[in-house]
Amino acid sequence: MAVDAREFLSQLESDFTAKSISIAGFPEVCVRLLRELRDPYASNTVISALVSQDAKLSRRVILMANSAAYRSATGPAVQVRAAVARIGLSALRAVVIAYAFAEIKEQEIYRHVSARIGVILARGMIIASVSRVLLGMTVGRRADRDAVSLSGLLSGVGKVYILTEASHHPEVLVDFAAVQHLLSTWGSRFTRKLLTDWNFSEEIVKAASGMDHQPGLDSDDPVSDILYVSSMFADMKDEPEDLARRLQVSAPAMRLGFQALDPVAVFKAAEEEATAMHGTPG
Repeated sequence: MAVDAREFLSQLESDFTAKSISIAGFPEVCVRLLRELRDPYASNTVISALVSQDAKLSRRVILMANSAAYRSATGPAVQVRAAVARIGLSALRAVVIAYAFAEIKEQEIYRHVSARIGVILARGMIIASVSRVLLGMTVGRRADRDAVSLSGLLSGVGKVYILTEASHHPEVLVDFAAVQHLLSTWGSRFTRKLLTDWNFSEEIVKAASGMDHQPGLDSDDPVSDILYVSSMFADMKDEPEDLARRLQVSAPAMRLGFQALDPVAVFKAAEEEATAMHGTPG
């Protein structure tokens, strides 16, 4: 049955009040892994066995374990179990999420929204890599590296959910302005709902779902500040001069001492950081 934007909004409102939601096509092995990874003491044996069920996911995990950021003097990791032990459960969660959404983007059912999903995921990757660089430059304000990186990567999951639901209603997708409005007004809400369902920490849920809102003038949350500045980098990546000027008057940037940052240098460091973290597929 055809629905218009108003009826689709009603569907979203119903989804938001549901006990839990899921994304059709989300790889089952990733669902199971996220459930297991809720436990900070999850068994390496169980986790590794689940990862090994998916050959492409296994290659990604091993690739990360052998990247510059995780390389070990003991030599390359060739087995999934050794790779999981080397990168740790927090980094594994990031790999699982990135892999799951990359798989969704390639599914035929989502071909009409694939490009939009790709833009959202790319933005999250930029935010994650820039935030890691900015974290290394922060003086006097401590923030958890995993929380910063994961929050950036996960910041667009609510928008991805909305697009996957909209893909079943081509008549909604043709109303570009309506879809953009739904993404901007409901994206952060569904990000919070999904990440809460997946049992991410409240710190990550708050940071990922609140990233597009500038922290208050009296904020004392370095994670939110770093992520907000990183989102500025992602949104103005093709306007480095304008970005430099905006940093000079941004409250989060000023609190972090980033008013005089060189955007070009930061982007270069972020690209190197991303390569070091994820490696280069052979």
